[in-house]
Amino acid sequence: MPTPVRRRYDGSEVKLYCEIAMNDWFVTYRGIVLPRHCDHYGHMNVRYYAQFFDDG
Repeated sequence: MPTPVRRRYDGSEVKLYCEIAMNDWFVTYRGIVLPRHCDHYGHMNVRYYAQFFDDG
């Protein structure tokens, strides 16, 4: 699905800083966060950050 383009009143495109900075990034690793990695709020627990970092 294409992302909507933000335009100024004069019709020129608007790029946000995060869009410009993220265009040059590439994926080095993808992992799956299992329910056992999460706390009772549904956030990934900090004790697993290093494990995922090492896997990457």
